[in-house]
Amino acid sequence: MSHVNIACSGCKKIYKIARHKLPAKGAKTTCKQCSTLIVVKPAKYYDEKNAEKPAMSEQNHVAVTDNKKLTSEPKSSALKTQSDTAVIATSDGKISEAINELYSKNINPQMADKLKKGTASARAKGEFVKSRAFEELNKLESSNRSALIIVLCSCIFFLLSKLLNNVYFFGTLFDSLIAIFFLLFFIFVVMGCVKGVKKEVVVYYDKKDVFNAFKILGSLIVTFLGFSIAMSAILGSELASSGPVNLINVILCVTVPSYFLYLSIADALYHNQNESAVNKASAMCAKIGIGILYPLVILYEVRNIGTHTTVDGYGNKTTRHHSPVFLIIFMALGGALIWKLINGDTVYAKRKNDNIDSE
Repeated sequence: MSHVNIACSGCKKIYKIARHKLPAKGAKTTCKQCSTLIVVKPAKYYDEKNAEKPAMSEQNHVAVTDNKKLTSEPKSSALKTQSDTAVIATSDGKISEAINELYSKNINPQMADKLKKGTASARAKGEFVKSRAFEELNKLESSNRSALIIVLCSCIFFLLSKLLNNVYFFGTLFDSLIAIFFLLFFIFVVMGCVKGVKKEVVVYYDKKDVFNAFKILGSLIVTFLGFSIAMSAILGSELASSGPVNLINVILCVTVPSYFLYLSIADALYHNQNESAVNKASAMCAKIGIGILYPLVILYEVRNIGTHTTVDGYGNKTTRHHSPVFLIIFMALGGALIWKLINGDTVYAKRKNDNIDSE
């Protein structure tokens, strides 16, 4: 045998190597055409294989290596270190597909054991973290747990809508879902206010509940604004718009309202445990809607009261005077509505009487 044919598993290129140039212990090289790793066996290996070559007709086989028929080892083999490309033979001489692959990676058994142990350790740690998370979640009361799940699902929903906004079909889908979401939210806000005034659901249990709700919202707004002002003052206008600061701003924009939503939803669920899903949703939306929209409108009106002058791109000045009349009327009507929705004792008394009457 003057030369040996070595096949590349990547591009199927055949390399003819002279018999006397084959290394005694074999070697590894890369294909010049596709850079695939090729293992060159010692000369003795090819001599032995050539001696064991069975007689075959050229009509029913295709040789991918040096004219030898090799069968690929099963995947369940314990020590599968190396193998040449397999020959696919069919009775009718037709080749289904070129699935021959040169296994050129020498896997050390000790390294394989380390990989298995590392994978098992990572899987065990993942299961431990997941179990701890569920344990902590189960420690919460049912209302707190439900509120946390609702808030997390809402955050994930709006995050996906933001990420997929420019993706074909998904952007339109999420826009439609968000429009439906806000439409249902405002419908349930109105329903919750009506049901709360009629003493059918608990919106605010007592005056302390109202005070705590607005105190929490106010503290969260101050935290967010305080961080923004501090970053601008300490870092300057240029550094304040840097990546890390913007990331913290985004995190605050998510966590600040999420925490308020969590407390509002948990409180509404706790006071309406035995109510229907519609009543629970009405109480939640009423408390969230009033707790967010009412103070935000007040802040907006307070900010715009007085005389303000604006200059457009052409240098034209426009002076507007914003009267506090709307703010006074809005605060009076909103305050009266909130006073009506402080209904915890009366709702519980009504439920008790209804249960007694039904018995």
